[in-house]
Amino acid sequence: MKKFLLGLGIFIIVSLISLFAANASIVINISGVIGLIGIVVAGFLKTGFSGRNSSPLGNSAIIELDEKLNLSSTLFLIALPNLLGSLLLLLFFK
Repeated sequence: MKKFLLGLGIFIIVSLISLFAANASIVINISGVIGLIGIVVAGFLKTGFSGRNSSPLGNSAIIELDEKLNLSSTLFLIALPNLLGSLLLLLFFK
């Protein structure tokens, strides 16, 4: 829950910067990029983009490090509110 709130905090900070600049595209672009990159990197760390019969994309050291630090879940939870907020703003302002 703390990681999700961290991602929400990042989205709120970017939204405030966008509000002071009076430009909604800033929050859509920055939060969208944070969300997309975070989810893609989390997927690669979790080897979620490989099939059942293929070998994992990462080597075993990266997979073990991810299991120890739980980095893929952290990145996913930080990126999720940014991506959702960016998509919602895109639907309302475009």
